Amino acid sequence: MKKFTLMLIVALLSLTAMAQRSAQKPAHAQPGRAYTTAERMKLMPAGKKTVRKAPAKFAKKLVKGTAKAGAQASDVVYEAPEGTTYEAMARNTITSYVFWGYVFSSDESWRVAEMTEAENGDLWLKDPITNNAVGTYLHLTKTGEGQYVAQLPQAIDAVYLDEETAAEEFGIDHDTTIVYSVARFESQYVEEDGETYEERVFAENQEIKFTWDGHVLRMEDEAIMGLTDDEAGWYGYDDEEFDQFVVPFVAVTCVDAESVVERQVVVEDHPSADTKDFTMATAVYAGSKVFLKGLSGAPGYIEGDVDLLTQTVTIKSGQYLGASEESGYHEFFFAADTTMAYDDVWDEWYPEYHFKEQAALNLDLVSQKVTTQSNREALVVNAGIEFDADLSESEEEEEALNGDDFFSIDLDNLDYATIVPNFIVAYTTPIFSLFTEVAATPATPVITGVEPYDPDYGYGLVYVIIPTEDVDGNFINPEKLSYRMYFDDEQVVFSADDYTNLPIDVDEIPYTFDDDYDLDFYQGEFWISYFADGMDKIGIQSVYRGGDEEHESEIAWYQMTEDGIRLVGTTPAEASAKTYDLQGRLVKNAGKGLYIVGGKKVLK
Repeated sequence: MKKFTLMLIVALLSLTAMAQRSAQKPAHAQPGRAYTTAERMKLMPAGKKTVRKAPAKFAKKLVKGTAKAGAQASDVVYEAPEGTTYEAMARNTITSYVFWGYVFSSDESWRVAEMTEAENGDLWLKDPITNNAVGTYLHLTKTGEGQYVAQLPQAIDAVYLDEETAAEEFGIDHDTTIVYSVARFESQYVEEDGETYEERVFAENQEIKFTWDGHVLRMEDEAIMGLTDDEAGWYGYDDEEFDQFVVPFVAVTCVDAESVVERQVVVEDHPSADTKDFTMATAVYAGSKVFLKGLSGAPGYIEGDVDLLTQTVTIKSGQYLGASEESGYHEFFFAADTTMAYDDVWDEWYPEYHFKEQAALNLDLVSQKVTTQSNREALVVNAGIEFDADLSESEEEEEALNGDDFFSIDLDNLDYATIVPNFIVAYTTPIFSLFTEVAATPATPVITGVEPYDPDYGYGLVYVIIPTEDVDGNFINPEKLSYRMYFDDEQVVFSADDYTNLPIDVDEIPYTFDDDYDLDFYQGEFWISYFADGMDKIGIQSVYRGGDEEHESEIAWYQMTEDGIRLVGTTPAEASAKTYDLQGRLVKNAGKGLYIVGGKKVLK
């Protein structure tokens, strides 16, 4: 195998990860499971709970209709024609999607969206099925001034299946390409086993009308756009009550000043708790202003005012941060006060955020740290701006809020009491510190489980938490952290033949790489696939290249046995007796909750 520098590996893997988010030809979608579990969870609304609609048996229920027979893969449109592209659009819709054998729905708003207006006036709507986004386009034909129609079904996705997969999934004895289309469905209710279920029926009228005024695209009637095939079956994904609009705000994505100082900062969340969250962010200082980026995946900066006389930093709420590919939402910054509330259904306490006009933070010039002024304050990145009209102070305001007039929102004069928290991320009593990179030995990874190699599926899985801390509990830069895998005492080469999303063979994987497939980062845990059998033990090791030095962690081992798997522990073995939370952070005084103790998940 050729030797490559780590920076080259990181660059190549980053490009690969970016490519995974763009349109595939064909896209990897299948009925009922177009996304991995991790991908579906990422698409779930930031702060909302989904509602059960119907068992999944209705997701494949075939209702014969007049579907477009003989749809071809060539009918799928991967690129819009020349014209005006509206990239900064937000979508409001009610979506349905399949998850763990059930069909769920969620009321979505401020989802990232895009549309192109062609030179002939027609519209090309990107990813019309919100939760089955594959980077393709739906054609809306212009019929009059501001009037458009979607003639359905239209091919939206093509999935190639090799002979083996076609036989396993559909009982077809040859390789094939299945074409999925957008079609119009209607809702009806059926009785079965004493219960009432909602199901989708292929509509006789396969037209959906839209209006577009240059600002808002709106579905005229109560149509349902769903995913189907040539047999007019519903595949569990659809949108209804659909509209999308041009976002009238602009994020601050660069600092326009003659003299600026850029520094990396560490944001320490919940500093008074036994466990802490660390986030690496960028701070740009320009005179009496500070600009902060990195609290979320949005591209915009959060702007703050620095007062050296009072030693305070003031950050105003309502700042637009832009469209985040990571969350899939248009994001806004808000300062908030926090109270704890109890959820009877889930039997747990959770934080409630009450937005306010600004955050006033303390600036310590000696330690060069910035902290909140109380233990109730939080900095929140919110998914869009939704208003609770019941909390408004006047009938006029309530009418405006219910009118979906997003262009009348004045970010400088918001009624914060009416804004509904739908947070992407919230930092409670955070501490901001300048980050100084030094050489350090990374903390030992924590293997939380192993699934043995299955010859029927052709892979096994290692579940591991890789702490972004050194052995002394200090934060280290995740961008300079990577991990290795061992079978017995031999280091594994991650082959591009096995790991199909890798551009080259590598013997280390950067911490920041996630392909949502073979090397997946999900809810604080790495899911690492492996494609071999017969080893006695599996090991994971961290490598940190900070401060111009390279340091390796101890190796965490799992022993493979005939009757299952048992933890051997790390090298040295004493490290396996420590208690960690699910993010791999060492816990000194564990309260109630789920922890990793001796490499196993333990509920206390």
